[in-house]
This record gives sequence, C-alpha cells and structure tokens, in this order.
Amino acid sequence: MRGSLERRPGRIALDLSVEDLPLDLAADFGAPPLAGTAGLRLTLAGAEQDPRGVLVLDVRGLRPADPLLSDLQPADVLLKATLDAGRLSVEAQAHRGGERTLAATLGLPVSVDLAAGRVLLPPQWTISGRVRSEAALSNLTTLAGLHQLLARGTLAVDLTLAGTVDAPEVTGTVEIPRARIEEGRTGLVLDRLQLVVRARGRELIVEKLEARDGNGGRLSGSGRVDLADLLHPAYDLTVNARQFRTLATDFALAVVDADVDIVGDVAAAGVSGKVRVVRAEFRIGADLGAPEIPTLAVEERGPDGAMRPPRVEPRSGPPFRVAHDMVIEAPGRVYVRGYGLESEWEGRLRITGIVPDLAIQGGLELRRGTLDFLGERLVLSSGSVTFYGSLPPEPVLDIEATAERDGIRIHVLLSGPASRPELTLTSEPELPQDEILARLLFDTSRDRLTPMQAVRLAAALQQLQSGGGLDLLAGLREAIGVDVLEVGADGAGGASVTAGKYLSDEVYLEVQRSLGTGETTGRVEVEITPNVSLGAEAGSAGTSGAELEWRYDY
Repeated sequence: MRGSLERRPGRIALDLSVEDLPLDLAADFGAPPLAGTAGLRLTLAGAEQDPRGVLVLDVRGLRPADPLLSDLQPADVLLKATLDAGRLSVEAQAHRGGERTLAATLGLPVSVDLAAGRVLLPPQWTISGRVRSEAALSNLTTLAGLHQLLARGTLAVDLTLAGTVDAPEVTGTVEIPRARIEEGRTGLVLDRLQLVVRARGRELIVEKLEARDGNGGRLSGSGRVDLADLLHPAYDLTVNARQFRTLATDFALAVVDADVDIVGDVAAAGVSGKVRVVRAEFRIGADLGAPEIPTLAVEERGPDGAMRPPRVEPRSGPPFRVAHDMVIEAPGRVYVRGYGLESEWEGRLRITGIVPDLAIQGGLELRRGTLDFLGERLVLSSGSVTFYGSLPPEPVLDIEATAERDGIRIHVLLSGPASRPELTLTSEPELPQDEILARLLFDTSRDRLTPMQAVRLAAALQQLQSGGGLDLLAGLREAIGVDVLEVGADGAGGASVTAGKYLSDEVYLEVQRSLGTGETTGRVEVEITPNVSLGAEAGSAGTSGAELEWRYDY
C-alpha cells in the first residue's frame, strides 16, 4: 500500500494504491469468507466542493474460502468509477473461465462537497444504467453460502435503468429458463423451475413462476416488486402449490396443497396463508439410541506454536425478520409410524412467530390405528399429538391402546415428547406388571407359563423397566444378520421363534419354528407391484398354501 495526500485551502489531491490485498481480511468486517486478491487505485483532485476522481478495483481469483469448495472456478471482477463534473459513471465486468458473466453500467448525478462532508443525489437529475448477466445458479448459491442447495440451471438478467433519481424507471427481464433446485435437509425439490420477471417502469412483475416436485406435484406463483424507492423496494408475492411434496426425508414425508402470501421489503417479510395436508408420514423416536457425536476442544496456534488470540466476531446489521402466521389443516391421511405404532390422524396447527423462534400450537387427533406391542397387535382406543408452542417445537404424545384378556382390561399408554416417549402398562382390575404382561402376551396367568414363555416374560419385563423400548431382540437380530427376529406364540399355545430377511427389495423369506411341536414353516413373499404381492408357505408337517394380496392406502 502506498499513497499521498495534499490539501490546500479549498483544494485536495489524493493518490492511493493497494496491491495484492487478501480478500480473507474482509471477513473481519462482516463479509463472508472469500479467497482471492484485490488491487485498488484511487485518485481524487480539484476543488473540495467539486472534485474529480477515478476509482479502479481489480479482483482476481474470487471464490469462497471454504476448502470443500476449492473446485469452484474462480472469478475476476473489474470495476471502474469516474467522478467528473457532478456525475458518477460506473462500469463493472466479471469473467469466469474466460467467459463474461456480468456487464453493468451506471450513471447518476452526484453533488460532492468534501469541505462540508456532504454527498447529495439531486432528485430531478437523470440517471442511466444497464446490467446484463448470465450466471450458473450453482455458483450463485455457493457464493451466497447456501451449501445445502444443489442447483442446476442459469439466471439471465437484462435490465435497463432510466428516469430521474426520484422517479427511476426500469425495463427488461430476469429469467430462469429451466432449472432444478434440491434442498438437502428437507428433501424439497423444485424441478423444471421456470421464472420470468419483467420490469415495467417502477415495478417488477412476476409473469411466470412454475415448478414441479418430481412426483406429480405443481407449484406456481405471481407477484410484484415496487421500485418507487430503489434502496427500499417492497414486494408482494403469492405462491400456490397443488399436490406438492414439501418434505421427503428418512423420517418424514409431506404432500400439500398451499396458498401462501409473502409481503415485505429489504428489512422484514411476512409469510401468511393456509396449507392443506394431502398426505404426510412421520416416524417417531427416530433418534432413540443414536450415539452422540463427541466434540473436541481445538486451540488455534500460529506457525511458531504461540496461541492465537480469539477472533472478534464482526458486528452485523439488524437481522432480516421473517414473521409467520400459517394455518395447517389435516383432514386425514397423516400417518404416524414407528416405535410399534401404525396410525392415522387429523387435526389443525397454527405456526406463528419470527424465524427462528417459531411456535406451533394445535394438535392432531387419532382416526384409527394399531400398536404392535411385544408381538401383540393392539387396537388404539384414543390418541393425541399436541403442540403447546414450545421452542424448539416438539409434539407431546398421548396414545392409548387397550386389550381384553379373560375379563381383564389392559391399557398400554405411549406418552411424552415424541423424541423420547415413555411406555406404561395398567389394568382393570389392577395387577402387577409381570401379571399384565403374562395375560397380554400368552392369555394366561403368570403361574401357568411354560419355561420358554417365562423367559420371554422376564426379558419383556426387564426391557420395560429399563426404558429400552419395544424391540427386545434388536441386538441379536443385528448380530445374525436378519431383518426380522421375533419370539411369539404358535397356534397350539406354545412359544415360537420367527426369523425373516429381505433377499431383495421385492422378495422376503421367513422361517418359523414352534418350540413346542418342533414344526418348521417356511414362507416366501414376492412383491409384484407396489399394491400386489404373492405369498406361499410350506411346513415340515406337510402343510402348504398360497395367497394373493392386494392393498390400497386411502
């Protein structure tokens, strides 16, 4: 860096140049981490009340500093600004891989008085400008730090600026001719995305916004942006979705109809509307038993081994506020599965608050369902999944299944937060836990159990008391490499062991052996289509059979 400054009464002469300035220094001032270098040359001379000057900024090798993005092709940016006779002229160009990706010009009146420390834009003077750009969406999302987005396609911009400072007019278009965007955390897909925004005077009109979800769903939108104040544009957008898949992960799936309004400016936005759930599926207790990832304390040291001082985080401006007021209606076809539960729900939720502190209130009520409990399928008698507005949002379960065994009514209750539900057993009349289990599993009293039944009862009781969940044989099942391993009752009232494995996505093989009679039965199921399957079985006692099954989820 080198420079000179000379001031005389009413006049100024400034000459400043900077070479090979590392861009990573900009992170200390709130900018995103960047790699590359910058060169700068600034000259300013003449009367303090009407100086003339030239600024040249030359950026080389611009790209994100993240090592995981080192393969991203760097860009070169050249900007030149000239101040002369009360007018500022700006020219900018960007190149990547030898191709020009941005060309922009801007001309506007500027009244500069260095003595008074004043810079004014005369409101009635004319302005002019043009920006043309064609950039890959993948580069834009990367530069914006949106690493969870996988984007393919291009953004084309061709806009012209005219009018005056207080009455600017913009003409031209912003287009995404065809693109695909995937959000990794939620599984949201915008396929065959098309966007056409046309500038007309002092507003931008969203003429076309369309996308598919890759599964038959459609999304569309419209809206406008008011450019009366170029520094504070206001927008009003509407997004409509029909049969659109908004969530697709290993633990959740949601297909919705939606009508959403987005209103705001550069400082804040409001999102409101209604979402109707067409179909949804959620798996509870997905994180139970998951190992915690250890964390390591890291000390950053310089080349000489000395401890580096902690980095002072730069101050940022006021955060962009996004307020929500959304209503979600689910008339049915909301399935909650996992932890032995297979159920369908309906209800209504309301989401309010400012991101990230969103509160969810409302709940879902049981329509129908079953609970597989220690090999016994119980019919659900009641159930609710309720949100109480907690942060972060987490539903509370209250699900009950009942069974009748020889005049004794047994209640199985699954309750508590969805991430760690608790299972309790009660009965009418009141019985000890082991007696309830004996009645439920084997339909007999505890003192009449066979030795094998007694072993299974003891294992079940220990598992319930330890809070380990419903799958008693998970460790053994994983050790021997099968998909299904169950201990249950056979047709003669004795105990049986069943093991099964998927030989492929469409073929399932199962073998069951009765510990009382010694009979072994083998069964094969073949999925012909997603709705039709064929099953056949044969036993060591000479029994055999076949069946054709058709099912339809409604």
